[in-house]
Amino acid sequence: MSKKTEHITLSPLTGWTIRDWCDVSSRILASAYRHLSPGRALVNFKGPRPSIYGPLSDGVEGFARTFLLIGFRLGGRRDGRLETGDETVDWAKIYRAGLLNGTAGDHPEYWGEISGKHQYMVEAASISIALYFSRHLIWDLYTKEEQDQIGRWLRHLLQYPFEDKNWVLFGVIINSFLKAAEQEYYQDQIDFYLDRYDSYYEAEGWYRDGVGPQYDLYNPWALHFYAHLWSEMDPDILRPELVELFQERSRLFLEKFSHYFSSTASHPAFGRSLIYRCALVAAALVGTWKGHTPLSPGLTRRLCSQSLKYFVENGLFGDDGTVPLGWTRDFVPMAEKYSGPASPLWLNKVFSAFLMQEDHSFWTSVEEPLPVEKGDYCLGHKIPGFLVQGHQTTGHVQLINQGSDSYVNASTDWKTPASDYLYLKYAYSSHLFNDIGPTEEGLVCGNMISLYEEQRGFSHRERVYPLHVSDRAAVSYHYPFGEQFGMKRDSRIETAIIMKGDHQIRIHWVVSPNRPLAYEGGYSLAYDAGVPLISSGEDWISVQTENAQCCVRKLLGYGEVGTSDAIDVNPLGKRSTLPYVKTGVPISAQGILACEVIARPAHFNVETELSLIESCALMGRVVMLHFSDGEAVTVKLGPVEEGEEKVEWQ
Repeated sequence: MSKKTEHITLSPLTGWTIRDWCDVSSRILASAYRHLSPGRALVNFKGPRPSIYGPLSDGVEGFARTFLLIGFRLGGRRDGRLETGDETVDWAKIYRAGLLNGTAGDHPEYWGEISGKHQYMVEAASISIALYFSRHLIWDLYTKEEQDQIGRWLRHLLQYPFEDKNWVLFGVIINSFLKAAEQEYYQDQIDFYLDRYDSYYEAEGWYRDGVGPQYDLYNPWALHFYAHLWSEMDPDILRPELVELFQERSRLFLEKFSHYFSSTASHPAFGRSLIYRCALVAAALVGTWKGHTPLSPGLTRRLCSQSLKYFVENGLFGDDGTVPLGWTRDFVPMAEKYSGPASPLWLNKVFSAFLMQEDHSFWTSVEEPLPVEKGDYCLGHKIPGFLVQGHQTTGHVQLINQGSDSYVNASTDWKTPASDYLYLKYAYSSHLFNDIGPTEEGLVCGNMISLYEEQRGFSHRERVYPLHVSDRAAVSYHYPFGEQFGMKRDSRIETAIIMKGDHQIRIHWVVSPNRPLAYEGGYSLAYDAGVPLISSGEDWISVQTENAQCCVRKLLGYGEVGTSDAIDVNPLGKRSTLPYVKTGVPISAQGILACEVIARPAHFNVETELSLIESCALMGRVVMLHFSDGEAVTVKLGPVEEGEEKVEWQ
């Protein structure tokens, strides 16, 4: 089949085939090749700042994350030569030399040994995976003494405990490679870390990332990903029941996975490490590779090709050919402290697609539409407390978070001021991005209610306590100042979010003795030039940029509307503007507040959209909404009687 015919018949939606995947990987390798050290043990990408582990560690990270791509590409190949930009490079030869030099104590590029928790514990997992799949071209060509040298360096990392979160799987992977390579390994560690991983499981295919209720993209790009690789790499699995269990959980996770992607396969930017971009599709790839997925091969390839294509077409490669710290452009504020210049290349997990040979059904099936292209939906996930809403007309997907936070796992090695913005907003979008920082007025209320007190300033949402999740509705509460100030929980906010189509209706019961003001915003809209169009009515305000619009409307308790501008806090543009509502007078003891938020990557007629809600009535702590299509919903804030539902649709 010719390349042109392949693109038309196999890929009518993206136009991408395996050749396009090879081209992208070639561009990544070309950048790495230009930054190789003389001894081949480091890949020293240039960047705006080093990680907290320092330049040497960052060079090893560049080596390891590039090697991960190479390992996936070399599996099943007869030689180690790969197209790299405009030339062909013997990567197997380069990595044979680099691995020896990096683990040789007397070499100038020796990686050194650790004395406790270190980034090397992460990167050694990538090295182990790459060595396993490329072993016929690299590992098997070493002498016994050379193999022992590399094995010793990998093994020395295992004398320190791996952090109690997704890191435990790195310990499993490193030990599994050593076991497969007939090196000394520790079966007790494999068993212990698998048990810890198993203990993180909650339901619906979702794992906590450690001990706290932190549910995020580490599920698809780490927790499910490494479990599948362990089942492949361990040559003598002593507990086969765990393989079956982990695979079934992966299948459950993938049942709703494709609903998280927009028509462009961009996804809601929620949680930390967002610079890994399309790495999250790795869960679907290894599920397909291992044959444990509810997704058809055609849908999976459409999803994965479209995700990679989206970022390639939207700033994946900087002017120098490297992958910048950012989302669709270089934007360092969204990077964690552990992120260095090579960190974005964890996205090379997407190239686990190459574990499937060219005749695999993943590559040969015809692409299929994504769920958001077939119709509107809103799915509730009790674990992790998400609503996932898709809007067919615009291809827009929103994630409503009423259950996940990073509070318990907010260790000092990664949490930055951006963390509150990346986890604790109510809504995240496949096309829009919340500001990662306050506006010029100091507002932090984008997609969040924020109380203002003169002494304590603006509140954030730190810990999220879920109360109810169903399709189209989710309820939680939080203490707006309590966790920040010595657990003095003197204020409390219960929030119900109702989805009617792609409209968010947010209802709050605010209890506070301190007479605060309340602010609540929609999405901040980003732009680089010009000024947004701002329009308003008696009870609403709208911001419109070239390609997007957001409107916020007062329903209950709010008295004013406004906008606030910001500079250099949004990954999608130099400037951003936030529409918001606020109370006109302080809240006395307690109050019920409600607003409506409409946001789309397209323009809309505000008056038409606002006609959806015909009435919003309050009786005590019960809010009743009637819609123009005849549907109604009742929301009960505070305690409910046994057997009563907090949200009831009529």
